[in-house]
Amino acid sequence: PNGAGFAGVQTNLPAISAECKEAQGIRLNLRGQGQLSFWKIVLTDNQNSGPAQNYTYEQKFKLSGLAEFENVELPFDGFKAYHWGKEVPDAPSLDFSKILRFGFQTFGGVYDDFKQKGVGSLEVNTVNFF
Repeated sequence: PNGAGFAGVQTNLPAISAECKEAQGIRLNLRGQGQLSFWKIVLTDNQNSGPAQNYTYEQKFKLSGLAEFENVELPFDGFKAYHWGKEVPDAPSLDFSKILRFGFQTFGGVYDDFKQKGVGSLEVNTVNFF
């Protein structure tokens, strides 16, 4: 009823290699299909995992919904801390070397200026660093 969407998927990450620690951000090649065009990457660090999770680091992006794959670049300095969808402005900056989990999620409604509804899917071709 309020347009909130929280469907997503996440995975545990292996130890971050030295070359990845030098990266500036995440590059995605993906396409969204259906009625959902707003998505986000959700990163969880080793100090905020488990049931007492204080916050995650998130960056939102919009896809065109066309049939073509799109490239999206998300710089690490664009990730912000959130707790249950609300920004935590006094949280420490993202330290990518501490990230344990990586996920994709659709969102909208509760703390956003827009609502999403309907059916949608996200097809991921590649995820890498730049």
